[in-house]
Amino acid sequence: MGYTPPKKLYDLDFTGTEHEGLEITVRDMTTDELISMPNETTHEALVTSFAGQLESWNLDGPDGKPLAPTLENVRKQDRSLNQLIVNRWLDALNGVPSGPLPPSSPGGEPSPAVSIPMEPLT
Repeated sequence: MGYTPPKKLYDLDFTGTEHEGLEITVRDMTTDELISMPNETTHEALVTSFAGQLESWNLDGPDGKPLAPTLENVRKQDRSLNQLIVNRWLDALNGVPSGPLPPSSPGGEPSPAVSIPMEPLT
């Protein structure tokens, strides 16, 4: 019996941004899709690649109706929104956590001071 790996999905997080509440799910890129990206990636190439990975979103149009997750609808969004979306997508692909950082760990005891002998060199 063979093995079929599950589809890897990423939920992009917009917590702490002006677009809090936006929900976007993208799928992982195949190795072929990654290799096919041009070395000098343009805005068009990034937006097109992102749209190719877009599984779902909860984005509505100006009329309040849900927008289909298509390249055409991605391209109709403001540049600043698409820049944020693409940055969050790239962070997810690279394993960079998005959203607020967890609270820092409780402080422990300070490291003991190491005594370094101070003798004059003659």
